[in-house]
Amino acid sequence: KAVPLSHSNLGSNVFATIEHFKDLDMEKDIVMNALPNFHALGFSSSGVLAMISGIKQMVLPTFMPPEMALEAMTASGVTFVIAVPAMISLLVAAAARGSVVPSTLKKLVSGGDRFPVALDVRVQRLLGVSVCEGYGLTECSPVVAVNPSPETRKVGTVGPILPGFEYEVRDEHGTVLGPDQEGILWLRGPSITSGYFRDKENTADKFHDGWFDTGDIVKVDEDKYITIMDRASDLIIVGGFNVYPQEVEGVLNSHPKVREAAAVGISHTVSGQIVKAFVIRGEEDVSSRELQGFCKDRLAHYKTPRVIEFVDEFPRNSLGKVLRRKLREW
Repeated sequence: KAVPLSHSNLGSNVFATIEHFKDLDMEKDIVMNALPNFHALGFSSSGVLAMISGIKQMVLPTFMPPEMALEAMTASGVTFVIAVPAMISLLVAAAARGSVVPSTLKKLVSGGDRFPVALDVRVQRLLGVSVCEGYGLTECSPVVAVNPSPETRKVGTVGPILPGFEYEVRDEHGTVLGPDQEGILWLRGPSITSGYFRDKENTADKFHDGWFDTGDIVKVDEDKYITIMDRASDLIIVGGFNVYPQEVEGVLNSHPKVREAAAVGISHTVSGQIVKAFVIRGEEDVSSRELQGFCKDRLAHYKTPRVIEFVDEFPRNSLGKVLRRKLREW
């Protein structure tokens, strides 16, 4: 889908983001701009936000190798990094191998994909900062929510929604749900595109009376902090029970011999679907039986992967996000 964003869309989102972050220092902060600038997160949050606010940028033509990125961060005194989880993981690995972490680093924001909670402890230990996780969509220019500061962050959430957005949590039929109920996030506001480019069918499916259906299943707590449960399209239904891939992946990723895991639903004649997990090994001696036993001790029986396939790599988009639709095709 092509998403046309106006100057007004982008401007409103950048100003809302600046207002949302409570501890930005326009005079002293230096942000690393290393995300792809053809992507909304890199273009808007790393580039345009810095230019509009007057914050200095350290621009990298490429993030790889991460050891060189850390050297450039140290040389330029970077204080603020906006990155995707894959980049953060690479920085942590480089630090673990002995690369020097800049003493100036104070803020680390993660977006573009879910941030693994298990990685947070290693980030604090090796990079010396806490991760403020955020959430956005290109259709929203792109930032929707983010933890505004290390002091007020809630680990596992993407923070509260930015000023300017209205939101509702609805069921699959579009009915608005009450507080604390899981449902699909709908948004309205000046940062949201008017529709998809030359695509009436998808526009009609996702935009209704000024509201945008994100397709993301969320839960909002009493402080308006949002937890992303999963994409509605990625939901696995086993015998009528909902299974969120993120929960299954979280358990598998906590196993010391697993480097990374992804879960999808596959067809089953009796239960409709079962859970299948794709796993990249961290250690070669780990077996499917070992991982299934590990999951059985931590998940309901219907959430435990019935099939585990070991792979060398996952299909990913330009930001390193795992493409579950491709895994389902596999």
